[in-house]
Amino acid sequence: MGQPNYDHSTPRAGQGAPTTIFTSAALAASGAWTRSDIVSVEGARRVVLEIDYDPAGTSGYPVIVPLVSNTVAAPAAGDDSWFQMPVWDGSVTAGALTGTLPTGADYTLSQPQGVAITYGLAVRLSAAAGATDEFRQALVLDVTPYRWFHFIVAEVGATGTPGTLSALYSLAA
Repeated sequence: MGQPNYDHSTPRAGQGAPTTIFTSAALAASGAWTRSDIVSVEGARRVVLEIDYDPAGTSGYPVIVPLVSNTVAAPAAGDDSWFQMPVWDGSVTAGALTGTLPTGADYTLSQPQGVAITYGLAVRLSAAAGATDEFRQALVLDVTPYRWFHFIVAEVGATGTPGTLSALYSLAA
């Protein structure tokens, strides 16, 4: 029996040790959004969030909005340099675009275009069947083109009885 045939042309992605990005806390009963810590993702391919959510009531669930930035220095959470990650539902609608093209354009837009609508990514966990449920959800996000990452989170499902959330993150190079 021979040795396994490994493809050595593609390096194995390294995985960093999990570190806290959101310290355990009850989410706001008002449904207000709370920020995580800001972390550098420069040089990473993916960020892995390990989300620990304990609902306090039936139908409770959080919504997490990942935010990214490409500023050279770490932006403050309130800076106007954070953007939602894009998500596309996979649908394309045929449409012809109109308007005057920039000077020197060597193409037309009169042929049908594949119009795709993108949205800002908001990740919703499923609703709790009971207050004793325990959610342990891993979320893997591609952060290859970004330098900085954080998220905001809110109790959306049962704002009168908000659950408790904590999160770890690790980077895959």
